[in-house]
Amino acid sequence: MRPLSLLLLLLLFPQCGSQGGATRELSSSSRTYRLPVGVERVVAIGDLHGDFQATLKVFALTGATDESGHWKGGRLHVVQLGDILDRGGEELKIIAFLQRIQKEALAQGGRLYVLTGNHEIVNFQGNFKWADPGSLSTFDRFKTPTLLNTHRTRLRGTKAPYFGRRIAFLPGGPLSSWFAKNPVVLKLGGLLFAHGGVLKVHVNYGLERINRETADYLLGKRTLPPPLVGRSAPIWTRKFAKREKPSRCRKLWRVLNASKTQVLIVGHTVQRGGITSACDGGVYRVDVGMAKKYGTGNIQALEITKRGIRALKPTTRFAHPVLGRIEEGKRGWDTRAKKERPPWQINRN
Repeated sequence: MRPLSLLLLLLLFPQCGSQGGATRELSSSSRTYRLPVGVERVVAIGDLHGDFQATLKVFALTGATDESGHWKGGRLHVVQLGDILDRGGEELKIIAFLQRIQKEALAQGGRLYVLTGNHEIVNFQGNFKWADPGSLSTFDRFKTPTLLNTHRTRLRGTKAPYFGRRIAFLPGGPLSSWFAKNPVVLKLGGLLFAHGGVLKVHVNYGLERINRETADYLLGKRTLPPPLVGRSAPIWTRKFAKREKPSRCRKLWRVLNASKTQVLIVGHTVQRGGITSACDGGVYRVDVGMAKKYGTGNIQALEITKRGIRALKPTTRFAHPVLGRIEEGKRGWDTRAKKERPPWQINRN
């Protein structure tokens, strides 16, 4: 690396030059990010995993929906980071809810984006390893004589209790058209979203190309695209969810630079203590294990406005979803963040 480039990197990401680095538990940060034209507020929501009550709570927390579960967010943009399937038994309720408020948001000038996660893809591959057995009966509506006869050949190798679920998640099947509309990677201004992460190889392949080819796979028009195969896929990678290291921060900066974005926002890897950031705000990890299966009790989301970025928690107060005074308890937009110290710095006496 050239000396000038290294100096620029250290100025932009000072933590990358520290020994060991530190993951930060996010309170808030005044560092600003580029939002899409005309958008004043963006919210990111992590993995939902079949928990409908957690879904209702987190959308209400963000100001996107009211007490009855209808959109009230106006021009708010919400990004749900994927993994709405598996681990819980209320997946179809969540899907119906998301489909409805997507339409309601558009009517008010807002948007709801739902990303494709690894659990969406494994279900369309017929892998129900993580499916909640209690959810199987909810898919009986797809076991009609017509559908069973139409997909008889494609059901070979599937156990009878899973027939309804398999038909629902067949590429080109009943639910494929909605899932095919959901991107794997999303850019909103300077914000880059993915379920697991984005690597330089993905940018080189083409982020929109990944989205198009994945959509075609879900519609039954082709095989799974190469970038989605393996643990380095955008839906599987945990590269930037691990402990911060200078080498990882440098790789992250290359991704952001190549994609012309400022920050990567991901789910996938549970942050049991709450939303965290690393690489001096270059990446935020939003999956806090909201689903009952994880037992954390966490309900959080990430908010990005022109004023900065912060974690929304049940204690967060709003005077107005966009224009009013926004506070988090008495601390407001405090830019301090609690550092997670490396094990060798902890006094165990």
